Amino acid sequence: MKLDECYQLGWVVKPHGTKGVVTIFLDIDTPENYKEMESVFVDINKNPVPFFIEWIRVKGNKALVQFEGINSVERAEDIRSKKLYLPLTGLPKLPESQPNYHDIIGYTMEDGKMGSIGPVENIYRKTGQDLFGVKHKGQEILVPVTDEWILQIDHDEKKILVDLPDGLIDVFLL
Repeated sequence: MKLDECYQLGWVVKPHGTKGVVTIFLDIDTPENYKEMESVFVDINKNPVPFFIEWIRVKGNKALVQFEGINSVERAEDIRSKKLYLPLTGLPKLPESQPNYHDIIGYTMEDGKMGSIGPVENIYRKTGQDLFGVKHKGQEILVPVTDEWILQIDHDEKKILVDLPDGLIDVFLL
């Protein structure tokens, strides 16, 4: 398994207690769907290493996890801040109108008035509003993910058609 065959599930926040339990952040839309996980891949030096789960307790976007073989605070510290991944093959299928964010990285964003804006290079979900990070004229611009501005996502052409408010892009080019 390679990291480019996976999607990021979240990351290890910190140890919890002294017996190797860790707190993880689940950077996904439906954390409750992951409360029966048996394993995850932990990014160790850009390599996905499988870690098997003894137990997991999901609460909101956080979870307490006991991994097999992690039985002390020192061992838990070794994986602090490490990213967690699952195989892309396990991504749930969503309706056509609601793609997985991972699928649209690389799509070209086009505005009806401005034409091609540029490729989507990042999706930021750690803010109160999800944002597309789009490369435009050598700079990253941030476009809020909102149904009001997204007209269509064309998977065949790999394009996101938008109707952005006047001046939004100019804010990033000053």
